[in-house]
Amino acid sequence: MIGWELILTFKAEKAYLIPDKELDLRNLDLPDIIHSFSKKVSWLVKVIKYNPDQKLLFVEVLNYFDSEFEFTDFQLINHEIFENIDFINFRTINTSKLLQFIDTEKSNIRDEEPDLFASDDFNYTNNPESIIKGNSEKPASKDIVFELNDSFSVAIKDIKFGFGCVSFIKKINGFHDSINFSIINYDIREEFDAVKNYFANILKTKRINVEVIVKITNGEISECKAYSPEIAKINNKLIDSVKFEFVGNFLKKRKNFDIDKSLFTMDEAFAMFNNEKLNSNVFYNSDKDLFDDILHISNTKHYKHLRFLSSKHAYHIMKLRFVLKPFSFIFLIEGEKMYHIIWETLDTEEATYIWHIEKNKELLKLKLNKIEDILNIIKAQGKIAYINTHDENYHRIYHDYSDFIDGFVKWKSELESNIN
Repeated sequence: MIGWELILTFKAEKAYLIPDKELDLRNLDLPDIIHSFSKKVSWLVKVIKYNPDQKLLFVEVLNYFDSEFEFTDFQLINHEIFENIDFINFRTINTSKLLQFIDTEKSNIRDEEPDLFASDDFNYTNNPESIIKGNSEKPASKDIVFELNDSFSVAIKDIKFGFGCVSFIKKINGFHDSINFSIINYDIREEFDAVKNYFANILKTKRINVEVIVKITNGEISECKAYSPEIAKINNKLIDSVKFEFVGNFLKKRKNFDIDKSLFTMDEAFAMFNNEKLNSNVFYNSDKDLFDDILHISNTKHYKHLRFLSSKHAYHIMKLRFVLKPFSFIFLIEGEKMYHIIWETLDTEEATYIWHIEKNKELLKLKLNKIEDILNIIKAQGKIAYINTHDENYHRIYHDYSDFIDGFVKWKSELESNIN
Protein backbone atom coordinates (compact mmCIF):
# COMPACT_ATOMS: atom_id res chain seq x y z
CA MET A 1 0.00 0.00 0.00
CA ILE A 2 3.04 2.28 0.41
CA GLY A 3 3.13 4.93 -2.31
CA TRP A 4 -0.60 4.82 -3.14
CA GLU A 5 -2.09 8.23 -3.91
CA LEU A 6 -5.59 8.82 -2.58
CA ILE A 7 -8.29 11.48 -2.40
CA LEU A 8 -9.23 12.49 1.15
CA THR A 9 -12.47 14.52 1.27
CA PHE A 10 -13.70 16.74 4.14
CA LYS A 11 -17.39 17.52 4.73
CA ALA A 12 -18.14 19.55 7.85
CA GLU A 13 -17.09 17.44 10.88
CA LYS A 14 -16.25 14.33 8.86
CA ALA A 15 -13.55 13.07 6.50
CA TYR A 16 -13.88 10.31 3.89
CA LEU A 17 -11.59 7.93 2.00
CA ILE A 18 -14.62 6.08 0.59
CA PRO A 19 -18.20 7.34 0.29
CA ASP A 20 -19.80 5.36 3.14
CA LYS A 21 -17.02 5.37 5.75
CA GLU A 22 -16.99 8.45 8.01
CA LEU A 23 -13.83 9.47 9.82
CA ASP A 24 -14.25 11.81 12.77
CA LEU A 25 -11.91 14.80 12.58
CA ARG A 26 -10.79 13.96 16.11
CA ASN A 27 -9.28 10.77 14.69
CA LEU A 28 -7.19 12.73 12.24
CA ASP A 29 -3.86 14.26 13.17
CA LEU A 30 -5.32 17.79 13.27
CA PRO A 31 -5.14 20.34 16.07
CA ASP A 32 -7.81 19.79 18.73
CA ILE A 33 -9.43 23.14 17.97
CA ILE A 34 -10.27 22.07 14.38
CA HIS A 35 -13.87 20.86 14.63
CA SER A 36 -15.40 21.48 11.21
CA PHE A 37 -14.79 22.60 7.63
CA SER A 38 -16.86 25.42 6.17
CA LYS A 39 -17.17 23.76 2.75
CA LYS A 40 -16.38 20.51 1.00
CA VAL A 41 -12.68 20.26 0.21
CA SER A 42 -10.35 17.50 -0.95
CA TRP A 43 -6.70 16.67 -0.38
CA LEU A 44 -4.47 14.54 -2.54
CA VAL A 45 -2.40 12.40 -0.17
CA LYS A 46 0.30 9.77 -0.59
CA VAL A 47 0.54 6.79 1.74
CA ILE A 48 3.82 6.63 3.68
CA LYS A 49 2.90 3.91 6.17
CA TYR A 50 -0.06 1.63 6.72
CA ASN A 51 -0.72 -0.22 9.97
CA PRO A 52 -3.76 -2.47 9.57
CA ASP A 53 -3.58 -3.63 13.21
CA GLN A 54 -3.91 -0.07 14.46
CA LYS A 55 -6.24 0.83 11.58
CA LEU A 56 -3.91 3.74 10.85
CA LEU A 57 -2.68 5.52 7.72
CA PHE A 58 0.33 7.85 7.80
CA VAL A 59 0.24 10.14 4.75
CA GLU A 60 1.89 13.09 3.07
CA VAL A 61 -0.34 15.82 1.63
CA LEU A 62 0.54 16.45 -2.02
CA ASN A 63 -2.09 19.08 -2.87
CA TYR A 64 -5.14 20.94 -1.53
CA PHE A 65 -8.36 21.47 -3.51
CA ASP A 66 -11.21 23.81 -2.59
CA SER A 67 -13.92 21.48 -3.91
CA GLU A 68 -14.99 17.88 -3.61
CA PHE A 69 -13.10 15.51 -5.92
CA GLU A 70 -14.27 12.04 -6.85
CA PHE A 71 -12.56 9.13 -5.17
CA THR A 72 -10.15 7.16 -7.32
CA ASP A 73 -11.27 3.86 -8.83
CA PHE A 74 -8.57 2.25 -6.72
CA GLN A 75 -10.22 3.46 -3.52
CA LEU A 76 -13.65 2.30 -4.63
CA ILE A 77 -12.41 -1.14 -5.69
CA ASN A 78 -10.45 -1.68 -2.47
CA HIS A 79 -13.41 -0.74 -0.34
CA GLU A 80 -12.63 -3.36 2.31
CA ILE A 81 -9.15 -1.93 2.97
CA PHE A 82 -10.40 1.61 3.55
CA GLU A 83 -13.39 0.40 5.54
CA ASN A 84 -10.85 -0.81 8.11
CA ILE A 85 -9.09 2.56 8.50
CA ASP A 86 -10.12 4.71 11.53
CA PHE A 87 -7.11 7.01 12.00
CA ILE A 88 -5.00 9.22 9.70
CA ASN A 89 -1.76 10.98 10.64
CA PHE A 90 -0.08 13.61 8.47
CA ARG A 91 3.61 14.31 7.90
CA THR A 92 3.04 18.07 7.47
CA ILE A 93 0.11 20.33 6.67
CA ASN A 94 0.12 23.85 5.22
CA THR A 95 -1.41 26.07 7.89
CA SER A 96 -2.76 28.79 5.62
CA LYS A 97 -4.41 26.32 3.28
CA LEU A 98 -6.02 24.48 6.17
CA LEU A 99 -7.31 27.60 7.93
CA GLN A 100 -8.85 29.01 4.75
CA PHE A 101 -11.62 26.37 4.86
CA ILE A 102 -12.09 25.91 8.58
CA ASP A 103 -15.48 26.79 10.06
CA THR A 104 -14.14 29.35 12.52
CA GLU A 105 -17.36 29.59 14.53
CA LYS A 106 -17.51 25.87 15.23
CA SER A 107 -13.75 25.59 15.63
CA ASN A 108 -13.44 28.75 17.82
CA ILE A 109 -10.33 29.92 15.97
CA ARG A 110 -9.37 33.56 16.67
CA ASP A 111 -7.67 35.81 14.15
CA GLU A 112 -4.63 36.03 16.37
CA GLU A 113 -4.32 32.27 16.59
CA PRO A 114 -0.67 31.41 15.75
CA ASP A 115 0.35 28.89 13.11
CA LEU A 116 -0.64 25.48 14.35
CA PHE A 117 1.98 23.47 12.53
CA ALA A 118 4.66 23.77 9.89
CA SER A 119 3.72 25.04 6.46
CA ASP A 120 4.90 23.56 3.19
CA ASP A 121 5.16 24.65 -0.44
CA PHE A 122 2.60 22.52 -2.30
CA ASN A 123 0.82 24.24 -5.21
CA TYR A 124 -2.63 25.57 -4.48
CA THR A 125 -5.40 27.21 -6.50
CA ASN A 126 -8.91 28.38 -5.84
CA ASN A 127 -9.96 27.08 -9.25
CA PRO A 128 -10.09 23.25 -9.31
CA GLU A 129 -10.97 23.29 -13.03
CA SER A 130 -7.50 24.62 -13.81
CA ILE A 131 -6.04 21.69 -11.89
CA ILE A 132 -8.02 19.14 -13.85
CA LYS A 133 -7.58 20.73 -17.28
CA GLY A 134 -4.04 21.98 -16.76
CA ASN A 135 -4.82 25.68 -17.33
CA SER A 136 -1.51 27.34 -18.16
CA GLU A 137 -2.42 30.47 -16.20
CA LYS A 138 -2.54 28.56 -12.93
CA PRO A 139 -0.45 25.69 -11.61
CA ALA A 140 -1.78 22.25 -12.48
CA SER A 141 -2.09 19.52 -9.90
CA LYS A 142 0.00 16.41 -9.93
CA ASP A 143 -1.66 13.50 -11.75
CA ILE A 144 -3.05 10.80 -9.48
CA VAL A 145 -0.77 7.90 -10.37
CA PHE A 146 -0.30 4.54 -8.73
CA GLU A 147 1.29 1.29 -9.79
CA LEU A 148 -0.11 -2.22 -9.38
CA ASN A 149 2.18 -5.25 -9.27
CA ASP A 150 0.74 -8.73 -9.38
CA SER A 151 1.76 -12.30 -10.15
CA PHE A 152 -0.49 -15.22 -11.01
CA SER A 153 -0.82 -18.19 -13.35
CA VAL A 154 -3.00 -18.59 -16.43
CA ALA A 155 -4.09 -21.84 -18.10
CA ILE A 156 -2.53 -22.24 -21.53
CA LYS A 157 -5.96 -23.15 -22.89
CA ASP A 158 -7.12 -19.65 -21.87
CA ILE A 159 -4.37 -17.72 -23.66
CA LYS A 160 -4.57 -16.70 -27.30
CA PHE A 161 -1.61 -16.92 -29.67
CA GLY A 162 -1.28 -13.96 -32.03
CA PHE A 163 1.34 -12.45 -34.32
CA GLY A 164 4.38 -11.93 -32.11
CA CYS A 165 2.58 -12.32 -28.80
CA VAL A 166 0.16 -14.20 -26.61
CA SER A 167 -2.73 -12.47 -24.90
CA PHE A 168 -5.28 -13.13 -22.19
CA ILE A 169 -7.89 -11.24 -20.17
CA LYS A 170 -7.48 -11.05 -16.42
CA LYS A 171 -8.87 -8.99 -13.55
CA ILE A 172 -6.35 -8.01 -10.91
CA ASN A 173 -6.71 -6.47 -7.46
CA GLY A 174 -6.70 -2.70 -7.55
CA PHE A 175 -8.53 -2.06 -10.83
CA HIS A 176 -12.23 -2.26 -11.55
CA ASP A 177 -12.17 -3.75 -15.07
CA SER A 178 -10.64 -6.85 -16.60
CA ILE A 179 -7.40 -6.07 -18.42
CA ASN A 180 -6.27 -7.45 -21.77
CA PHE A 181 -2.63 -8.41 -21.21
CA SER A 182 -0.15 -9.15 -24.00
CA ILE A 183 3.20 -10.89 -23.64
CA ILE A 184 5.56 -10.16 -26.52
CA ASN A 185 7.45 -12.97 -28.26
CA TYR A 186 8.24 -12.42 -31.93
CA ASP A 187 8.68 -16.15 -32.63
CA ILE A 188 4.97 -16.76 -31.97
CA ARG A 189 2.40 -16.82 -34.78
CA GLU A 190 -1.38 -16.72 -34.81
CA GLU A 191 -1.60 -20.22 -36.33
CA PHE A 192 -0.13 -21.73 -33.15
CA ASP A 193 -3.39 -21.07 -31.32
CA ALA A 194 -4.84 -24.23 -32.90
CA VAL A 195 -2.04 -26.38 -31.44
CA LYS A 196 -1.41 -24.70 -28.10
CA ASN A 197 -2.01 -28.03 -26.36
CA TYR A 198 1.19 -29.25 -28.06
CA PHE A 199 3.05 -26.27 -26.62
CA ALA A 200 1.73 -27.27 -23.19
CA ASN A 201 3.17 -30.76 -23.73
CA ILE A 202 6.61 -29.49 -24.73
CA LEU A 203 6.68 -26.89 -21.95
CA LYS A 204 5.56 -29.65 -19.55
CA THR A 205 2.93 -27.46 -17.94
CA LYS A 206 -0.72 -26.61 -18.44
CA ARG A 207 -0.30 -23.13 -16.95
CA ILE A 208 2.06 -20.21 -17.46
CA ASN A 209 3.33 -18.01 -14.64
CA VAL A 210 2.83 -14.29 -15.22
CA GLU A 211 4.16 -11.13 -13.59
CA VAL A 212 2.42 -7.84 -14.44
CA ILE A 213 3.00 -4.16 -13.77
CA VAL A 214 0.04 -1.85 -14.39
CA LYS A 215 0.30 1.92 -14.02
CA ILE A 216 -2.97 3.77 -13.34
CA THR A 217 -3.12 7.49 -14.08
CA ASN A 218 -6.23 9.38 -13.03
CA GLY A 219 -8.22 6.15 -12.91
CA GLU A 220 -7.16 4.95 -16.39
CA ILE A 221 -4.49 2.46 -17.46
CA SER A 222 -1.50 4.40 -18.75
CA GLU A 223 1.01 1.55 -18.93
CA CYS A 224 0.74 -2.22 -18.82
CA LYS A 225 3.57 -4.76 -18.89
CA ALA A 226 3.49 -8.55 -18.59
CA TYR A 227 6.17 -11.23 -18.54
CA SER A 228 6.06 -15.03 -18.45
CA PRO A 229 9.14 -17.28 -18.20
CA GLU A 230 7.27 -20.04 -20.05
CA ILE A 231 6.36 -17.80 -22.99
CA ALA A 232 9.97 -16.55 -23.07
CA LYS A 233 11.11 -20.15 -23.66
CA ILE A 234 9.26 -20.34 -26.98
CA ASN A 235 11.89 -20.03 -29.69
CA ASN A 236 12.60 -21.72 -33.03
CA LYS A 237 14.14 -24.75 -31.33
CA LEU A 238 11.11 -25.29 -29.10
CA ILE A 239 8.76 -24.73 -32.05
CA ASP A 240 10.60 -27.48 -33.95
CA SER A 241 10.03 -29.79 -30.97
CA VAL A 242 6.34 -28.93 -31.08
CA LYS A 243 6.26 -29.65 -34.83
CA PHE A 244 7.85 -33.06 -34.37
CA GLU A 245 5.43 -33.97 -31.59
CA PHE A 246 2.57 -32.81 -33.79
CA VAL A 247 3.75 -34.96 -36.72
CA GLY A 248 4.36 -37.93 -34.43
CA ASN A 249 0.85 -37.62 -33.05
CA PHE A 250 -0.49 -37.34 -36.59
CA LEU A 251 1.24 -40.60 -37.53
CA LYS A 252 -0.18 -42.35 -34.47
CA LYS A 253 -3.72 -41.08 -34.93
CA ARG A 254 -3.95 -42.03 -38.60
CA LYS A 255 -4.16 -45.69 -37.51
CA ASN A 256 -7.52 -44.92 -35.92
CA PHE A 257 -9.04 -43.25 -38.97
CA ASP A 258 -11.83 -45.29 -40.48
CA ILE A 259 -12.64 -43.72 -43.82
CA ASP A 260 -13.14 -44.96 -47.37
CA LYS A 261 -10.90 -42.30 -48.86
CA SER A 262 -7.30 -43.43 -49.47
CA LEU A 263 -5.50 -40.47 -51.06
CA PHE A 264 -5.08 -37.19 -49.20
CA THR A 265 -3.37 -33.91 -49.94
CA MET A 266 -1.64 -32.28 -46.98
CA ASP A 267 -4.67 -30.04 -46.41
CA GLU A 268 -7.02 -33.02 -46.50
CA ALA A 269 -4.82 -35.06 -44.17
CA PHE A 270 -4.76 -32.25 -41.60
CA ALA A 271 -8.51 -31.92 -41.92
CA MET A 272 -8.72 -35.40 -40.42
CA PHE A 273 -7.93 -33.64 -37.14
CA ASN A 274 -11.20 -31.74 -37.47
CA ASN A 275 -11.88 -31.97 -33.75
CA GLU A 276 -8.77 -29.81 -33.22
CA LYS A 277 -9.66 -27.42 -36.05
CA LEU A 278 -6.20 -27.54 -37.55
CA ASN A 279 -5.13 -25.78 -40.71
CA SER A 280 -2.30 -26.97 -42.91
CA ASN A 281 -0.43 -23.70 -42.46
CA VAL A 282 -0.01 -24.17 -38.70
CA PHE A 283 3.55 -25.33 -39.29
CA TYR A 284 3.90 -26.08 -42.99
CA ASN A 285 3.76 -23.95 -46.09
CA SER A 286 4.33 -26.90 -48.41
CA ASP A 287 3.75 -30.64 -48.49
CA LYS A 288 7.49 -31.11 -49.02
CA ASP A 289 8.21 -29.54 -45.60
CA LEU A 290 5.79 -31.96 -43.97
CA PHE A 291 7.28 -34.88 -45.89
CA ASP A 292 10.79 -33.91 -44.72
CA ASP A 293 9.71 -33.82 -41.08
CA ILE A 294 7.96 -37.18 -41.37
CA LEU A 295 11.20 -38.71 -42.64
CA HIS A 296 13.15 -36.92 -39.92
CA ILE A 297 11.23 -38.54 -37.08
CA SER A 298 10.62 -41.92 -38.74
CA ASN A 299 12.88 -44.93 -38.50
CA THR A 300 12.15 -46.20 -41.99
CA LYS A 301 14.05 -48.70 -44.13
CA HIS A 302 12.90 -46.72 -47.15
CA TYR A 303 14.54 -43.45 -46.15
CA LYS A 304 16.86 -43.26 -49.18
CA HIS A 305 14.10 -44.41 -51.51
CA LEU A 306 11.64 -41.80 -50.28
CA ARG A 307 14.24 -39.05 -50.28
CA PHE A 308 15.10 -39.87 -53.89
CA LEU A 309 11.45 -39.91 -54.97
CA SER A 310 10.81 -36.59 -53.25
CA SER A 311 13.73 -35.07 -55.14
CA LYS A 312 12.17 -36.22 -58.43
CA HIS A 313 8.54 -35.43 -57.57
CA ALA A 314 6.85 -32.91 -59.89
CA TYR A 315 5.54 -30.58 -57.18
CA HIS A 316 4.67 -27.99 -59.85
CA ILE A 317 2.19 -30.41 -61.44
CA MET A 318 0.74 -32.44 -58.59
CA LYS A 319 0.60 -32.07 -54.84
CA LEU A 320 2.16 -34.91 -52.93
CA ARG A 321 -0.47 -37.44 -51.93
CA PHE A 322 -0.54 -39.19 -48.55
CA VAL A 323 -1.99 -42.64 -47.92
CA LEU A 324 -2.91 -43.28 -44.29
CA LYS A 325 -3.16 -47.12 -44.35
CA PRO A 326 -0.46 -48.22 -44.79
CA PHE A 327 1.20 -44.85 -44.34
CA SER A 328 2.71 -44.11 -47.72
CA PHE A 329 3.09 -41.53 -50.46
CA ILE A 330 2.08 -41.08 -54.07
CA PHE A 331 4.76 -39.33 -56.15
CA LEU A 332 4.67 -38.06 -59.72
CA ILE A 333 7.76 -38.20 -61.93
CA GLU A 334 7.53 -36.39 -65.24
CA GLY A 335 9.26 -38.26 -68.09
CA GLU A 336 9.82 -37.07 -71.63
CA LYS A 337 6.74 -38.83 -72.98
CA MET A 338 4.94 -40.25 -69.94
CA TYR A 339 3.85 -39.45 -66.41
CA HIS A 340 4.98 -42.04 -63.85
CA ILE A 341 2.90 -42.33 -60.68
CA ILE A 342 4.77 -44.10 -57.88
CA TRP A 343 3.46 -45.53 -54.63
CA GLU A 344 6.05 -46.02 -51.85
CA THR A 345 5.34 -46.94 -48.23
CA LEU A 346 6.97 -45.44 -45.16
CA ASP A 347 7.30 -48.36 -42.78
CA THR A 348 6.03 -51.54 -44.44
CA GLU A 349 7.78 -53.91 -46.86
CA GLU A 350 5.36 -53.41 -49.72
CA ALA A 351 6.91 -53.33 -53.17
CA THR A 352 7.15 -50.04 -55.03
CA TYR A 353 4.24 -49.71 -57.50
CA ILE A 354 4.62 -47.67 -60.70
CA TRP A 355 1.80 -46.66 -63.08
CA HIS A 356 2.49 -45.09 -66.46
CA ILE A 357 0.12 -42.76 -68.33
CA GLU A 358 0.32 -40.26 -71.15
CA LYS A 359 1.42 -36.73 -70.31
CA ASN A 360 -2.05 -35.29 -70.05
CA LYS A 361 -3.24 -33.52 -66.90
CA GLU A 362 -6.86 -34.56 -67.38
CA LEU A 363 -5.78 -38.17 -67.70
CA LEU A 364 -3.64 -37.68 -64.60
CA LYS A 365 -6.69 -36.68 -62.54
CA LEU A 366 -8.61 -39.71 -63.78
CA LYS A 367 -5.67 -41.99 -63.06
CA LEU A 368 -5.37 -40.72 -59.48
CA ASN A 369 -9.03 -41.58 -58.95
CA LYS A 370 -8.36 -45.03 -60.42
CA ILE A 371 -5.34 -45.53 -58.14
CA GLU A 372 -7.47 -44.64 -55.14
CA ASP A 373 -9.84 -47.46 -56.17
CA ILE A 374 -6.85 -49.79 -56.53
CA LEU A 375 -5.60 -48.93 -53.03
CA ASN A 376 -9.07 -49.57 -51.61
CA ILE A 377 -9.06 -53.02 -53.28
CA ILE A 378 -5.61 -53.79 -51.88
CA LYS A 379 -6.69 -52.62 -48.43
CA ALA A 380 -9.89 -54.68 -48.47
CA GLN A 381 -8.88 -57.80 -50.43
CA GLY A 382 -5.09 -57.83 -50.45
CA LYS A 383 -2.58 -57.12 -53.19
CA ILE A 384 -3.16 -60.48 -54.91
CA ALA A 385 -6.68 -59.35 -55.83
CA TYR A 386 -5.23 -56.40 -57.73
CA ILE A 387 -2.34 -58.32 -59.26
CA ASN A 388 -4.84 -60.80 -60.70
CA THR A 389 -6.53 -57.98 -62.64
CA HIS A 390 -3.54 -58.09 -65.04
CA ASP A 391 -3.22 -54.31 -65.30
CA GLU A 392 -0.61 -53.82 -68.04
CA ASN A 393 0.20 -50.21 -67.24
CA TYR A 394 2.02 -50.80 -63.99
CA HIS A 395 5.19 -52.38 -62.64
CA ARG A 396 6.38 -53.48 -59.23
CA ILE A 397 9.90 -53.14 -57.85
CA TYR A 398 10.74 -55.33 -54.88
CA HIS A 399 12.96 -54.18 -52.04
CA ASP A 400 16.05 -56.21 -51.25
CA TYR A 401 16.76 -56.13 -47.50
CA SER A 402 19.66 -58.61 -47.52
CA ASP A 403 22.94 -57.71 -45.83
CA PHE A 404 25.05 -58.55 -48.85
CA ILE A 405 23.73 -55.99 -51.31
CA ASP A 406 22.90 -52.30 -51.31
CA GLY A 407 19.15 -52.56 -51.72
CA PHE A 408 18.74 -48.91 -52.57
CA VAL A 409 21.21 -49.00 -55.47
CA LYS A 410 19.49 -52.05 -56.92
CA TRP A 411 16.03 -50.47 -56.43
CA LYS A 412 17.10 -47.15 -57.98
CA SER A 413 18.52 -48.91 -61.03
CA GLU A 414 15.27 -50.80 -61.63
CA LEU A 415 13.18 -47.68 -61.09
CA GLU A 416 15.17 -45.63 -63.61
CA SER A 417 14.98 -48.39 -66.19
CA ASN A 418 11.18 -48.38 -65.83
CA ILE A 419 10.69 -44.64 -66.13
CA ASN A 420 13.25 -44.06 -68.91
